[in-house]
Amino acid sequence: MVIESGEWQNAKSLIELIKQYGKRLTEAKPLGSFFAFLSIALVVFHAARCVFPRFSMLSEVQPLLPPSRDALSLTFAFLHIVVELSIVNTIRRVLYIIRDEHKREQSQLEDYSPSSSASLSPPPPQSSSSSSLSSSTSVSAADRIAMLGSAGSPALKKSDSVVLRQSTALNESGIIKFVLPSGGDLSHSSKNLQKSILGTIHEFLEELKEVGNSIATQSLEHLHAKEIVMTYGKSRTVEQFLKFAAQKRTFEVVVVEAGPGGQGQEMAVSLASSGLETCLITDSAVFAIMARVNKVIVGTHAVMANGGLISQSGTHMIAQAAKHFNVPFVVCTGLYKLSPLYAHDQDSFNELKAPSEVLSCENAQKYDVAVKNPAWDYTPPELVSLYITNSGAYSPTYIYRLLAEYYHPEDMDL
Repeated sequence: MVIESGEWQNAKSLIELIKQYGKRLTEAKPLGSFFAFLSIALVVFHAARCVFPRFSMLSEVQPLLPPSRDALSLTFAFLHIVVELSIVNTIRRVLYIIRDEHKREQSQLEDYSPSSSASLSPPPPQSSSSSSLSSSTSVSAADRIAMLGSAGSPALKKSDSVVLRQSTALNESGIIKFVLPSGGDLSHSSKNLQKSILGTIHEFLEELKEVGNSIATQSLEHLHAKEIVMTYGKSRTVEQFLKFAAQKRTFEVVVVEAGPGGQGQEMAVSLASSGLETCLITDSAVFAIMARVNKVIVGTHAVMANGGLISQSGTHMIAQAAKHFNVPFVVCTGLYKLSPLYAHDQDSFNELKAPSEVLSCENAQKYDVAVKNPAWDYTPPELVSLYITNSGAYSPTYIYRLLAEYYHPEDMDL
């Protein structure tokens, strides 16, 4: 598609192209109507083909999709995965990969052959003070780099010599070390850039496929025999986490129903069918039961930059009850759900679901009843004890460090 047709020439143009798709995704608000969903799918599919020009995006995503028998169900399944994977955060991660691979390509300028290093070694000592020797050595090093660039070396262009002249230093061995700006010159083209980006994207896809398993294998470190664990609603990550621990540990799970949708009922049935001792309670019984619970484990929709989380409506209530009884509140999440955005209150990044889940439209209109049915809750970081991710367990105060390692600062705002 775009890569094959030559619509990008270097990392800079590729980043700009993908950012355009990211902005379209942000403006489309994918939790809207079916047509918004469909437009998002087409944009994501096209953007993905920009990164995967030599094979079908569908073939790469297929292992993540549930079984389907027709194109329509497959489309809905694909849209479900797109939303689940927080596609905007995934785009940020892809941009980081592009920058990182470009920087890796540029860093090869720092490594020269022994003959080149010898030609760039400092001159022999002269009869002068040590301070003046150090000063003259560093200056001559920069001069030699400029001379190397102007001499037509195939490894350096004239523009490169200017950059390197401004950022040279001598290491302890007296060998010149080049300190490139962050990410280097993104307009610099490389024939190997496409191949390296595709390879790293493959690794990222494999990481996404194994997120659940990576989190589940840590369950034995956090769940112990004869404990009582509370969870809220239905989370596939938490479900896998609990079932993995149940293979070697015996414990009880209290599942909160999570009204009005009642997803906790499905969760309770699934856990009980796998042999776990399961108890289903209503949302109103949380405070009464919490005193008996050893820890709370929930999933999340997104982890915010300050360590708070956006999750299913009602999670904040569970966290408040856990705090009151000094019960650890643990969140299982993949790193792809990290968001550089901030939620300041319950209305941030929230939306209202259909009021018919709470009260029928007929009764609401007949008796003039206003119905509020929020989809999400914001839980502040001070209520969270621990995040268990596919790369390990972290406290909420460490989230900002993870963001710096996972995304590039220039890509926080698409």
